[in-house]
Amino acid sequence: MYNGIITVRTSSSRLKKKCFLIIKNLKVIEHIILRCLYANIKPIICTSKNSEDKNLVKIAKKYGIDYFQGSLNNKIKRWHDCVIKKKIKFFHTIDADDPYFDYNAVKESLDVLKKKKLDLVKPSNASRYGGASEGYSFSQKGIIKLYKS
Repeated sequence: MYNGIITVRTSSSRLKKKCFLIIKNLKVIEHIILRCLYANIKPIICTSKNSEDKNLVKIAKKYGIDYFQGSLNNKIKRWHDCVIKKKIKFFHTIDADDPYFDYNAVKESLDVLKKKKLDLVKPSNASRYGGASEGYSFSQKGIIKLYKS
């Protein structure tokens, strides 16, 4: 099973509500959800408890996918609390402003994480320096360590 935690909130500082922008008749967040589902990645909306983010919960329910509401400003805490509550052993972070993420790279990253029994797999250099093709893969143990540090 591939778990994709979609990191999203509507109160981003640079472009508010960017996850609701429309591309070809669908919201950006919907493109990301559908891309996950197409690739057999279980999407989990990981948003805040902020009242503005209730619309993200509605979208999760519309698509029949899981969601978690946590910290507004600390996404590492949000990931941590989501993983603990949902009992997720391995996951990949998917940013809600990357509608064309590389789902093959996501799966490869998670496969490496599991096979080598790692706590963290970083995105490729191309992704980290502007490509935005994939995020980070974590084990539950890895996100707990990161959160505690």
